[in-house]
Amino acid sequence: SLILEEEDSLLNFIIDLYKKDQIYSDLFEYVYFANVKEETLEEFVNCFSLDYINSGIWMKIFQRLIHSKQNQIPVNRYFEKVTELSHVCGQEFEGILNYLTQKSGGNIHENGTVEISTNSYNSTNHPKNLVNFQKNDYYQASNSLANVLFDFKDKKIQLNAYSIKSKDSSQNNYHLKYWVIEASNDQNQWDKIDERSNNSNLNGSSIVDTFNIKKNENYYRFIRLRETSSNWNGGYNTYFCCLEFYGKLKYSVTFNSKNF
Repeated sequence: SLILEEEDSLLNFIIDLYKKDQIYSDLFEYVYFANVKEETLEEFVNCFSLDYINSGIWMKIFQRLIHSKQNQIPVNRYFEKVTELSHVCGQEFEGILNYLTQKSGGNIHENGTVEISTNSYNSTNHPKNLVNFQKNDYYQASNSLANVLFDFKDKKIQLNAYSIKSKDSSQNNYHLKYWVIEASNDQNQWDKIDERSNNSNLNGSSIVDTFNIKKNENYYRFIRLRETSSNWNGGYNTYFCCLEFYGKLKYSVTFNSKNF
């Protein structure tokens, strides 16, 4: 969880530890001395005893000797950033998925930002259509209970609400009726964070509704919507148009990469 703006910050941090107890001397081997400013390097030289040098520390110092200051070694120092995207009434599809869509410049499944998969889908109605918020696309399951999985890969979300838009078809058609929202970090252990039974909120044409979930403090890589019984038509070809998540998005930031 250490946040660094430059390599000098790390070296100064370790120097402070070392001055208190020389048992921390081994930590110097994690410093890229080639990226350290002259004045910080001088402070290290003035306080460090050669009695504590090891092969790792020497190799990092050696890199300083063979690299010029203009030829610094590229290093990624990571820290985690959290972006909160809460539900705002009237702006139902401006949450986490839309945020990633805007930042990545297109459909988040197609560009690899988030993998969206399902157990089955009908014809061309892939679940990636659920994040085409400006289009009239939709997802439709094929002769089985719908199970739509979002893999956020190197990101995690803390979910507190979600919105769904029903397809533009008549009441008592293939609209959602029974479902759960589940979350996991390994796809083995799943936590049920919301459940809806005999729910009529989406039983009609192009209905948008937002569902708040019970208090959840955990961050998850995987989120899925899993249908638990037949739809309002009594069948299993359930369809709906859009799905959006709200809450907190957590991701790693590096100083040498493009960030969200």
